[in-house]
Amino acid sequence: MPRRGTRLPSRPLTRSVTVATTAAAGVAGFTVRGFLPPFVVDASFWRDFLTGPPVAGAFAVLAAAVAYSAAERNAREQRRASEREEWWHRAEWALSRALSDNVTERSAGIQASSALVQSATDSEAAIVRAVLDPFFGGENSTADGLDAAPPAAGGSGHDERGEDDRADRA
Repeated sequence: MPRRGTRLPSRPLTRSVTVATTAAAGVAGFTVRGFLPPFVVDASFWRDFLTGPPVAGAFAVLAAAVAYSAAERNAREQRRASEREEWWHRAEWALSRALSDNVTERSAGIQASSALVQSATDSEAAIVRAVLDPFFGGENSTADGLDAAPPAAGGSGHDERGEDDRADRA
């Protein structure tokens, strides 16, 4: 039961009002149509439609979409190539530091190489590991980065005579 003072929702349109509205709209439509030229879909209509501005506009939009997708793909490929080229510049810097005789530079190079391996492709990471493993012991480096301990202060794993002293340290 509704509370006192509240209004009931308005009643829907009755059937007679619906029929009257539909009839009035139909009469208005026929009247307006009487003022317009007849619209016939025939061969000349299709010829004019297919050779006119509507289809030309549709083809222009289609051509623009094809050109945009090609330009987008090209820009994506160039961006990727630029990123890889910049990665290699950073990798060259890090590897040259990692193989330095200076302990501080070597530490910075190893840390930079470890960070670079994280963003490398599989082949790039394999190359970095292949370069550094002989110097830092491949068995000590981890899969997620080159966390091997730096070589002794001698640097490259060779003693003063140039002979390999890694067997002595093992």
